[in-house]
Amino acid sequence: MEVEYLKNRRIHQRINDANVIVYYKTINSDSELNSNEKANIKKSIFDDKVSRLNAILRSRGAGYEPIINTINAKVNKLTSLINSFANPEMKIAELSAVNLSVSGIRFRTRSVFREGDRVELLMIFMPRVDLVDCRCEVVRVIDGRDDHGDYYDIAVKYIILDKDDEHKIVNYVKITIESGPF
Repeated sequence: MEVEYLKNRRIHQRINDANVIVYYKTINSDSELNSNEKANIKKSIFDDKVSRLNAILRSRGAGYEPIINTINAKVNKLTSLINSFANPEMKIAELSAVNLSVSGIRFRTRSVFREGDRVELLMIFMPRVDLVDCRCEVVRVIDGRDDHGDYYDIAVKYIILDKDDEHKIVNYVKITIESGPF
């Protein structure tokens, strides 16, 4: 299914959806500089197996480069997801107010944020269990109050989002618009 045209046609189209689960962590300057955690996880899981596989595939010719790139992307995604779930700082957003588009997401939380804060997000699209991890910047904070106390609607724009994840979001928005919530 070709959905690239949707990127331009519906870039500002947003959906409200309770089927998206959002985990988040505020990124401070120290955690942005320290990427050793992911490197250590990658080494402990894969050791040098991926680099050996890459060498074998490269020895078979240039036609294997797309496969090598796909393998490396999937290994990096898996490493990021393990790092996210293993991180005790990760918190879950409230599911009642997720608003999603290809340019950003808005979610509700009890944690305080300020405009300009950077956030690491892990989104899970249900029921298909598509996983998207990205880095975002807070562009708007709206204060609110309900029966459980103060909350904040946090609107973020993506600042690091790989193409595969962008396509997952575009497809998810397209399917939800065309067929309604699952």
